[in-house]
Amino acid sequence: MFLTKITFGKAAAAACVGAVLWCSGCAKPDAGLRPVTAETPEEFAAWKSEAAQKIPATTMEEFESCVNDIRMGIMQRRGATGDGPIAQKLCDYINGKTMGEVIVMGHNATVA
Repeated sequence: MFLTKITFGKAAAAACVGAVLWCSGCAKPDAGLRPVTAETPEEFAAWKSEAAQKIPATTMEEFESCVNDIRMGIMQRRGATGDGPIAQKLCDYINGKTMGEVIVMGHNATVA
């Protein structure tokens, strides 16, 4: 993983994520800055499929890991129970955020 689970400022984390996305030669510089489209779990799955074609594999792995950390946070806080409601709650948290913001959320294990 590029970033560690060590707590540090959100601005520093966002700058690091932005630098990784900007420096990746395999993707357009703005590919990771587009908002995540996730009004529903199905829409999120479609967005991930499209993003995986434009974003470097290592960045997508980091993103997926952070999405799983957010999902675990929802389950631990009992924000929802059952696969469908948990998936929808996850979508509610990440819809409209950039990949970088989702990665920072996952590493800081914070959800609004």
